[in-house]
Amino acid sequence: GSLSTSNDSDGIVVVTVNAAGNTNYKAGSKEITVTVQKYTASATWTYNPTGKSIVYGSSGSATVSLTVSGGTAGSITYGSSNTAIFTVNSSSGAISPVKQGSTTVTASWARTATVKAGNSTSDSITITRATQTVTLSKTSIDSPYLTANQTFTASTNGNGSLSVSDDNTTATVSISNGTVTVSNLGGINAGTVITVTVTAAQTDQYAPATATCTITIKKIANPISVSNPGSKVYVLSTTNLSSLVTGAQGTVTYSIKTDGAATSSMSGSSLTVGSLSTDN
Repeated sequence: GSLSTSNDSDGIVVVTVNAAGNTNYKAGSKEITVTVQKYTASATWTYNPTGKSIVYGSSGSATVSLTVSGGTAGSITYGSSNTAIFTVNSSSGAISPVKQGSTTVTASWARTATVKAGNSTSDSITITRATQTVTLSKTSIDSPYLTANQTFTASTNGNGSLSVSDDNTTATVSISNGTVTVSNLGGINAGTVITVTVTAAQTDQYAPATATCTITIKKIANPISVSNPGSKVYVLSTTNLSSLVTGAQGTVTYSIKTDGAATSSMSGSSLTVGSLSTDN
């Protein structure tokens, strides 16, 4: 029959054998002692994924199937050897990653009247860091010369803290609540390309990641300003026009676009006007 569900001790069955005797022999008896034990279950582990490596953010499992020669094994309860690495659903063996690292799953099964209680430990299961991605609102910016600052936003799908750096000794960068501010751009020459790198730090759950934004300093309109002479000039006279030009950036040259006075000429900034019509 079956044994106790309170323990896995062997049971003893004592059988008395009686012989009735006959003409020549007296009646007699002897006892046969039979030791009864429960079956022992053997455990086979199944892993999902089979490589025993689970990326943080995804799920997996480690489950046991029990083999016994007879009787019925008890229910199985699962646990984690280190819940700081992953937790385990006690009834299904489903694994929920907590952070990068390795540990094992434990399985224990209850005793029944026919099968002993038992336990088994899985192979080591590894949780690997998930891929972290940094997303920028802008990956390139054209910044007009003399513009002091530029901004863009940065975020990550992970939990790594964000930091910023740049490859220009004049510009400065900072980040606050996901907004990246690039300052001190105003004095940087046009044509300069500045690379700003946003880094998401490695954590227990995510690998490090970076993304870059390039800022190109662009030329702006020349602030040249001119005024006309305050009074008319006489034919065949020479007038220096340099005093009429302000704000010009770069080398200033002069050329005659239309000539309403015959044979006017330029020499540097000096205009020599020609003669006018004899018809009027």
